[in-house]
Amino acid sequence: MDDHELLLGYRRGDARAAETLWARHAPRLLAYARARLTPATRDHAEDVVQQVFLNILRRGRGELRAVRDVPAWLVRLTRNQAINHGRGERRHAERARKAAPREAESINAPDAQLLDAVGRLSDEQREVGLLRHVAGLTFD
Repeated sequence: MDDHELLLGYRRGDARAAETLWARHAPRLLAYARARLTPATRDHAEDVVQQVFLNILRRGRGELRAVRDVPAWLVRLTRNQAINHGRGERRHAERARKAAPREAESINAPDAQLLDAVGRLSDEQREVGLLRHVAGLTFD
């Protein structure tokens, strides 16, 4: 199958087409995403490429049929997704920077001790606590 047939098959839900399309293009797209992202966010390259493949499913069949050069189109989608990811990371960092002083001021000593204790829990213990006390799930 050529790339265009794989792209359309993937959009239709053909698992074999999806696997082949991923195997054929993901390594190059991952390398490109890593190079495009900042050193601090290079480990997000897989997320970027996975989002590219998820976004393909949202595209109409007509749009996919109009794609002339599938590898170039995938690189363009990866580039755009990496740029958007970088923008999101910058916005998140800026919000965290602005919120940090206000959060510190609003936390009283017992709350700060609780946050410190929760921070020392293992990931599994913290997850159980969040599932129980934040998500409202029971231990059952």
